[in-house]
Amino acid sequence: MTRDCEWIAAVGPIATGRATAILDEWRIRLERLTQETTDRRELDLLAAARRDLD
Repeated sequence: MTRDCEWIAAVGPIATGRATAILDEWRIRLERLTQETTDRRELDLLAAARRDLD
């Protein structure tokens, strides 16, 4: 149990940091796509995807 706790303590912040970086990357992609389209359906879908990320 102690080893498990030590491993989680060591790896947890790395995994959290990587997950945050991936989410930030997707937010940037969604923003770029939002700026490139004028189609209302696409804009609605992109807005929904952005809400899901938040």
